[in-house]
Amino acid sequence: MKSLRSHLSRISRIAAVILTLTSLIAGPPARSQTTATDRLAPATINDTLERLATVLAVTLDEPEVRIFLHRHLESAMGDVPLRSLLHEELTDGSTLAAKLANGYLRTPVSKKLAVDHGTAAEAIVSIFEQMPNVDLSAPVNFILWDPEHQAPLVSFIEEGIKDSARTTVRLFDAGGGMKLHSVDEVVELVLPVLVLEYHDGSLPPALESPLPVADLPHKVGPTCTTTTFYKSYPLISEAGCFDAHEGCCNGPDGFMYFTAAGTEKTGNLPSSLGGRSGWDTNVWGSNFQGPKPVFLFLPRWQWEWTSDGWWEYSHREYPAMFARQTKTSSSSLSVVDYTIKEDDEWPNGDDYVGKVRIDHGYCKTDVFDQGLSSGWSNLHTTPQIDDIKDVEYELYCSKSQSFTCSLICNSWGDRVTCTGSGSCSGCQAGPDWVQCNGGARFYCDELEE
Repeated sequence: MKSLRSHLSRISRIAAVILTLTSLIAGPPARSQTTATDRLAPATINDTLERLATVLAVTLDEPEVRIFLHRHLESAMGDVPLRSLLHEELTDGSTLAAKLANGYLRTPVSKKLAVDHGTAAEAIVSIFEQMPNVDLSAPVNFILWDPEHQAPLVSFIEEGIKDSARTTVRLFDAGGGMKLHSVDEVVELVLPVLVLEYHDGSLPPALESPLPVADLPHKVGPTCTTTTFYKSYPLISEAGCFDAHEGCCNGPDGFMYFTAAGTEKTGNLPSSLGGRSGWDTNVWGSNFQGPKPVFLFLPRWQWEWTSDGWWEYSHREYPAMFARQTKTSSSSLSVVDYTIKEDDEWPNGDDYVGKVRIDHGYCKTDVFDQGLSSGWSNLHTTPQIDDIKDVEYELYCSKSQSFTCSLICNSWGDRVTCTGSGSCSGCQAGPDWVQCNGGARFYCDELEE
């Protein structure tokens, strides 16, 4: 397993997103050796990774799977070998392998072919027999991921493509869909993204230790580090639009959405924010809400726009969940232009409408610089960008702290790690284990199994 720093360095060339987690490094465990003749062709690797990404994305619709993978990713602070988790039990008594088999059944292709459960289970086994060394990581927006309520997107690192040639990213969602995104669109994403990567197990010869093993440290620690997060969450109270850009099928009525959501209709709005509530939660979190309600034969209310060359205003109040920002310094809170598109009917592509410019820096000036750890900013108004006119918004600003507790287990630097919310007072450790906030203990012996 590569260190998180080296893995994210590569991911960043695709998504241009590097989290503060890159400073936390996991030691590399041993990998099986393969020869050049054993290596799979890039096309075979990519086809298999695409199937696995589709299955995993669908499976992540289940909260038990999300919580299970979130725990392992948080504990590892780096890549997790997916095969090693297949037969571990989830909270409902099932295993990850069984969940993936059920997810396989729910993919669009399996539904079309009426695949049975036995075939699905064999397909999952076949994937990991063919490619046992598939790592899972969460380099994009992991600190924003709420696994109980939020299904992440899934992507994979394609083999045989030079890093300099990577201009687009394929993202798979819990509904079984896939969308191609440009690097710029991925940068705007607020949803977490899990990434699959295959390695063939080939490693250069191990370097000999400059010191005898007996002279190297064993079980050093524990050590604890803290990270402070500054969060900005916009609450929109008014918006204006000049043209809905709806040119097909239903006239000028158009459903608009934040492209940072990754797909047109996704996300569950919180019922309260910073002590405020009262907005409709039976709405897609991605919806840039207009004044016209549409519900007939739809799973949720859609608030649409009808403007076709004239100014139209919406006085809907709602949290802009896909326009949030989290930084480790209040000075790093920045201005972001969030792209708004209109969801057009197939086969037409979605139309660009404009952008909403949110200045998260107001959290610093209006709240944190006033000595507050949380609170609301003043009311602010965005400038017009293309056909999105002024948007009035406030920011709910909050500060939180998390800690990482770790123990070096052996002379090679392998360590057990846990993370928790709060200060280092929640870090407990014994001679060969660590524990955060009274939760599960992580033992050095587990690294050796």
